Amino acid sequence: MTMQLHVLARLLRHADSVLRSAYLAFAFTLLAWIVRGSQSVVCWVLVALAMLLIALQHYVAVRVKFDADLLEHVARLIDSGTSERGATQMLDDSLVQFGLMPEAKAKRGWSLRFAGCLRLFKWQIGLLALQYLLMVATVIVCTSPPL
Repeated sequence: MTMQLHVLARLLRHADSVLRSAYLAFAFTLLAWIVRGSQSVVCWVLVALAMLLIALQHYVAVRVKFDADLLEHVARLIDSGTSERGATQMLDDSLVQFGLMPEAKAKRGWSLRFAGCLRLFKWQIGLLALQYLLMVATVIVCTSPPL
């Protein structure tokens, strides 16, 4: 199981790259809007959506990075001789104590935890795709000459 922890933690570390790409898409969206100086309602809505998406992207990236750090820490605990059950119990106790996880989820198996981590990372990738679509829409709508 420790190899699975290490592999998933390594994958989730790429959340930083996804976040940098998201900031790039956001910057180009704003640039397209600013350069043209379009005051149309559609452009304002697109920029507002871009701001909402980058805020969501940042939140999800923080969560994914936190998961990566936790997985890496649990893997190190197990590598240093702590039992898998003991490391899992310490993780659950800490998360429940700080209100980061409801007590009802404390006894989940690792396969469910791994699936949750992957689902969150996929959400981050999906948000990035939406941001790039929004960027393209903003370039097309806000930089085209008025009719």
